[in-house]
Amino acid sequence: WREGTVRLFAQKLTRLNEFKALLRRGGAHFDRSVYAQVLSVITAALDVASLAYDQTISFSDITYNSYDRDSLIDIPKLLCDEKKNIFVSYYRSIRASFVKQLSEHNIVGISITSIAQLVPALTLCRAIRDFNSNIIIFLGGNYVTRLAVRHMKKASFLFDYIDFVSCYEGECL
Repeated sequence: WREGTVRLFAQKLTRLNEFKALLRRGGAHFDRSVYAQVLSVITAALDVASLAYDQTISFSDITYNSYDRDSLIDIPKLLCDEKKNIFVSYYRSIRASFVKQLSEHNIVGISITSIAQLVPALTLCRAIRDFNSNIIIFLGGNYVTRLAVRHMKKASFLFDYIDFVSCYEGECL
């Protein structure tokens, strides 16, 4: 069954770039059959990436099979685990020029609106800090506010990667 699965993924992924372009242009979702094909191919690509990193990646969520991303004890471990956290290699290789460009600023702010964004965002903060240890990094957003209000003492590890947390609407820093 593995050969058949690999062949199926390979067939779907041959059109990945074409379907990503369709999705980015915005026209694909007006034609239901094209949109279904686009989602099918991109979901297959996410499934392949999930297999390589022992996690499940979808359009709206990421589940780490060996770590509990809701655990304030597991999150710091996951941020450094190159084998379980796909974003470590993503920011070091595929998006390295973007990370380097961000690190050339004096201040960077990142908004996190859901728990699914916490590990990717903190991994990005770590990558930015690796390029420039003097950069000031703000973290804000709905999820950060809830985390800070409920668990700031337990979430003190955040300050290994960031300098400031902006809560609520961010008017008072």
